[in-house]
Amino acid sequence: MGSSGEKKIRASPAWREDLITEGNLRNLMDSRPWDKWVEPVKPLPFPISGWFVGLTETHATYAQECRQSLWEDRHRLPLSEVLRADSLYAARLFNARKKRRSKATKAWMGVLKKVLEGMIACHCDLDILLDPFFQPVTPTSQLSTWYPGAEGGDPQAGLSEVLQAADDAAPWRIFYRKNLPEHPAFEIPRLSSKFYPSDGD
Repeated sequence: MGSSGEKKIRASPAWREDLITEGNLRNLMDSRPWDKWVEPVKPLPFPISGWFVGLTETHATYAQECRQSLWEDRHRLPLSEVLRADSLYAARLFNARKKRRSKATKAWMGVLKKVLEGMIACHCDLDILLDPFFQPVTPTSQLSTWYPGAEGGDPQAGLSEVLQAADDAAPWRIFYRKNLPEHPAFEIPRLSSKFYPSDGD
């Protein structure tokens, strides 16, 4: 039985079961789509100096080591029991995905611990997590339900093409890295330079 996150992936009217095959999954995983859009961005409201250096280093390690799980969270591919029974590859992918998510959640807790330390020391408040610099783990209760074909487009498109279309239609899936100014944080005036320390800090 899958995790609670897996249970949220259900069939929909736009479901295209034909796209989720062992061959397509192998090709997708071999292309390593999670290696795209992983370059860190300059923080919007704080400098990389003083206490913030440790925070950015902790987050950078997390984002690099957990990038596959972060991508999988935002591109939820249902791996049915039938498929897992027929395909050892799909079964292993299913189990590995759960392990990666567990590791990513633990690593994200480490980032949040650093933020809490900064809040106690009055370096920042929770607004800092709105910065596009951060790449949070998706809470289990909010895992994206995504289905190949649900975004519309060419019905003949392959799995990778449909995923790319989903990224274009919902840029949060890749943390707005194609066009960072689209990130909602840029619409929050109070964030601009909010946590820059005064001289001597």
